[in-house]
Amino acid sequence: MGLRVGIGYDIHRRGQGRLLVLGGVRFQIDWGLEGHSDAVVLSHAIGVALLAGVEVGDLRWPLA
Repeated sequence: MGLRVGIGYDIHRRGQGRLLVLGGVRFQIDWGLEGHSDAVVLSHAIGVALLAGVEVGDLRWPLA
């Protein structure tokens, strides 16, 4: 079996007055990320990378 690599990313708008947390780390800045799923960008990026690595497609909402 060969080496497989998946690359994932997730993008959300900045929201004033929101807490920014990435991978459980809280950043002391005056903006965070907006999103219907609490903007869990790290989790989404990891999920997309894992799916790409095993060649089963993409992570999309709603799942189809």
